[in-house]
Amino acid sequence: MAAAVALLGQELDVSVVMNGGSNLSRRLEGIVDQGFLDNGRIIPLEPITDVRPAEFEDLFYPEDYVVIYNATFQSTLSIDQLAGAEDSIIDRIRRVEGDFNRSDPSNWILRNRKTASFVLRPITLDRFERLFVVINDTLA
Repeated sequence: MAAAVALLGQELDVSVVMNGGSNLSRRLEGIVDQGFLDNGRIIPLEPITDVRPAEFEDLFYPEDYVVIYNATFQSTLSIDQLAGAEDSIIDRIRRVEGDFNRSDPSNWILRNRKTASFVLRPITLDRFERLFVVINDTLA
């Protein structure tokens, strides 16, 4: 992604939502230093999720993400099994269940979007709304 921003950042109005657990921040700092991207166009997830470092999955309230995880992997994981409430939901699940493909839950949502029967809590919806507000503010 850093290469795409460097190539297209001056030609397009782009903002970058930054996964807290990635090494992207150092590469993005270089792109900002070179003038390819304005620092105000980098959006960290931590202020939106209150998790440090925040992953994209932390936009979901933990109980909401566990429902999606369980549906994806036919698991019976409960939020009570996940210690470390201040940690990323991904890290909390991995400590109990082991590593998993992080793309699978989003693919499950896409495949089952018309038939899935789960309700997202207001806090999850609020986090996504705040993210879109922040993104839109960077484009103003």
